[in-house]
Amino acid sequence: EIQTDVMADKLTNLKISLFNDGGDEITSDLYGKVTEIFSESPPTFKVNFTSVPPEAEEFLEKILT
Repeated sequence: EIQTDVMADKLTNLKISLFNDGGDEITSDLYGKVTEIFSESPPTFKVNFTSVPPEAEEFLEKILT
């Protein structure tokens, strides 16, 4: 689930940059597709990742556990 300042339509392909709490970029090569819209205000939608580089996978595992 992603909450942003900008709305994305269902089935939109996204290229996502991922940053840690210190503002350092983890990767800019995370890709996903919007599969469900939860809210338009604030824009919130579900994304299924289609390509996850190892550094993004490691970072996401750390913050989700």
